[in-house]
This record gives sequence, C-alpha cells and structure tokens, in this order.
Amino acid sequence: MVVGLYADSRADLEAILASPEGQATIADVENFATGGATFFYDDEEVLVPYSLP
Repeated sequence: MVVGLYADSRADLEAILASPEGQATIADVENFATGGATFFYDDEEVLVPYSLP
C-alpha cells in the first residue's frame, strides 16, 4: 500500500501529523499495515506545470 500525503511545507505536514486526528491516524497504522510501515518525506519541485482540462 502506498499513501501520499501532501502539504505546502514539511512544517505544515508535521503540524497535521501532530494534530489529534494525525496522531489517531498514526496510531491506527499498525491495524492495517501488519508488515510494518515506513514514512518518507520529500520536497517536490514541479518542472513542467500541467493541468487536465
């Protein structure tokens, strides 16, 4: 399973994960990711902006 979480900055994402809802989500991971889970952080840079019509 792959899940993408997006925020304007890493600080914003960390604030989301630190919220009560974020903490509840993190606590629930072990209930469905029985093989373990790894969290990765990445900064995305859009090189060619594109939007669908």
